[in-house]
Amino acid sequence: MLRLPLMFALVATAAACNPLKTKPAAKVQPTSLATPFTYGMEDPNCYADAGETTLASETIESWNGSAFAGEAVDFAPFAAKSTAEDGLTSTHISATGFGMHQRTTKTCTVSPDNAVSCDDGATATVSQVKALKVCNPAGSYGRDSVEGVSLATMANIERMRLKYNDVPGVKALERALLLVMPNFETVIKAVKPSTDQSRTSTYSQTDNAAFAAGKSSLFFVVYPRSVELSQKAGWDSMRLWEVPWVIGHEFSHQIFYTYYSRYREDNATSDGSSAARTLDGILASTKPDWRQTLADGGDAADDKSARLPGESHAVGMSDALTAVNEGFADTFATYSLGAPKAIFCFDVTRDVTSPAFADGQPKVLSQVVRNKFFSADAAAAGADLCAVSYQDVHAIGAILAHGIHRILTAGGADAVPSLALQTKALAWLTAFDAARSAGATPDADGVWTLAVQAALTTAKGSADTLPAATCDIARQVFPVLADKALAGFSCR
Repeated sequence: MLRLPLMFALVATAAACNPLKTKPAAKVQPTSLATPFTYGMEDPNCYADAGETTLASETIESWNGSAFAGEAVDFAPFAAKSTAEDGLTSTHISATGFGMHQRTTKTCTVSPDNAVSCDDGATATVSQVKALKVCNPAGSYGRDSVEGVSLATMANIERMRLKYNDVPGVKALERALLLVMPNFETVIKAVKPSTDQSRTSTYSQTDNAAFAAGKSSLFFVVYPRSVELSQKAGWDSMRLWEVPWVIGHEFSHQIFYTYYSRYREDNATSDGSSAARTLDGILASTKPDWRQTLADGGDAADDKSARLPGESHAVGMSDALTAVNEGFADTFATYSLGAPKAIFCFDVTRDVTSPAFADGQPKVLSQVVRNKFFSADAAAAGADLCAVSYQDVHAIGAILAHGIHRILTAGGADAVPSLALQTKALAWLTAFDAARSAGATPDADGVWTLAVQAALTTAKGSADTLPAATCDIARQVFPVLADKALAGFSCR
């Protein structure tokens, strides 16, 4: 039986709207990435077919390093089949679902001085998830059909699984659920009693892929493209699920979940599922910045580009841990599949060998960067998707990935995929887990210190001392952590 509905309730309720205060915002141009494309079945009659289909060769769209192109993929090694009960399944995917639409409605009150308080909201299911049945054993589905999206995602998951299983002695991974093109929608109803103004604004989660640990199952999610982002240069042809590195990154989050024994403990929520931050996406949330308050004037009902103040940015140990998780995912995906070349900003920002982000800022964990990450003041999201926000766990993860890559490779050699590099990354993750398990729960800074120390331990191996060059890398990339991270190591 397809068990998706309960698992995916986590996604729609992840972001709570907490009471906060904000300065009056200046007028800004809307940059909402909120309007999802609608994805339909190319073969809707298959949905009602009670038979079983074993997949053979399916043609998918895939990023080949320079362009998206059609590729015939043999699905037989993936044990891929399709049933009415579970939909599309494979060695790693236990069920595939589509058609989910959940709507969370929140009410926010704006005071005369523009302080905003919001309730937790209520979530309703607009449409239930359905099992995705695929009937053509050897065919080609449109890249923007539900079947085409699912097949491309499954192929990239399975190929990454094979890469992982090539490494000797790896841990077995649980099968996971796959949810494609859900509409997790949020409606914010804002009122300002002092001026009798009101505004209703809507956004949906779009332009992302994610891994999450539900209460009793693991799952991968592929979100719809947004109309807004598809109109930006560089993204018009982008389909994240067709990029092997992107899905490899999400698969690597499951590896982190498997190896990090305190994953649920360090990310615990009251219902036993993982924390909101650990819905580990490839990008920061594409939620609008919501900085335009009712103080800016206007009484536009149902205005999708309207903005409310951003949610509070309370940061703790789980956020710091998620940055480590992001760093590992970037690293292992690169060591398995190669760097994300020519993929928008990823080819620099998420390339572990690059010493800088796409906007030129260095990948250095300085005191300034650390303070920005832990700041309680939520930074406004800019219109430039390549600009770095140090409140984004992916940015901190990119810094960690770069520094740890340089430590593991004695200076930062090219990340050519190899079993040796994959083995080093898993050794680092194992050392990180051991260090965390051996001590008390660290503070947020302590999580990053343990991650760097684990890399140094892995690089040292059985030697008595670390090369001076390795210690210098730690000081250069992690100046805010270096003294603590290097404590207990001798540098020659």
